[in-house]
Amino acid sequence: MMKSILFMAQMGALCTLGLIGTTSGASAQQNDPLSELPIDQRRANPAGLADSQPNTEAAPTGDGDTLAPLMLPPTRGISSAKAQEEANRYRACMQRLGTAPDRALENALAWLADGPSLPAEHCAAAALVALGRPDAAAQRYSRLADDMRTGRGLTYDIVDADDPYSLLAGIYAQMGNALLLADKPEQAYTAFSNGLAQAPLENDPLTLDLHVDRARTLGLMGEYEDAIKDLEKARLIGGWRADIALYLASAYRALGDLEPALDAAIRAVELDQQSPAARLERANIHMLTGDEKAARTDWQTIVTRWPDAAAALAARANLAALDQMDPDPNNTAPTP
Repeated sequence: MMKSILFMAQMGALCTLGLIGTTSGASAQQNDPLSELPIDQRRANPAGLADSQPNTEAAPTGDGDTLAPLMLPPTRGISSAKAQEEANRYRACMQRLGTAPDRALENALAWLADGPSLPAEHCAAAALVALGRPDAAAQRYSRLADDMRTGRGLTYDIVDADDPYSLLAGIYAQMGNALLLADKPEQAYTAFSNGLAQAPLENDPLTLDLHVDRARTLGLMGEYEDAIKDLEKARLIGGWRADIALYLASAYRALGDLEPALDAAIRAVELDQQSPAARLERANIHMLTGDEKAARTDWQTIVTRWPDAAAALAARANLAALDQMDPDPNNTAPTP
């Protein structure tokens, strides 16, 4: 199954670029726009790699991550010594991503010089993401998906894998995330949709993550109602998750529907007490609903607990703007 072919890895931080603004009807309640760190839909870290230093603002994830490198079945369906050697070579190539992605790419390209190889192509694509070249990676992922459908470069029959369709769906998921990193959300949307079309089950973790990924993409495209539909499908599959709640809050806020936005933001904070992004989302929605005290409390908490987080920059800006509007605010202690 898919869990057996995914590396579990902590994934990237939210970027400081804005996904959604505060130009909805609800935001008219504010004289000045909120400085915010909305849910940026691009994953900023290399594929399957943990940060070299702890990240105080990592995006919440579920059991697995669709941008993590896939592992082809190590033994099942492999009937020759040559194929087993290729599987071992693939694992060695992928393991270099964490320490020397340039070497991994060099090795993968040398491997491809010997002839078509699906594992080598995948290692090259993952290495390109790790090296900050998502455009080139997306092109290789696209070629990889074509090869998987035709069998080109396979040393064993992919239908002997535990779940060949999930393998292909996972490649589309990785291609979509590479396209998001390359600022190509429309193409990413197509990739995630292709992944959902290939996913054999409607209620497995990969399908859940594909719905979340497509929702993030729809958010970048300004299609918030459709994003909510994908997020609700993901929630029905896996229940409430911190990232799902956070994205729902952001999407509802963009639509000016502040009641469900606040409910989702409160849930996001409850599910992940260590997320400054979730607390920032809750604070901004509090402010839009007129609860200045609650907003100030959350912003001050962010600045106190995560002073170096990107969300703290937005929180400080909001506090400064609030102090200009109200020069003698009530001092509010940060919440634990």
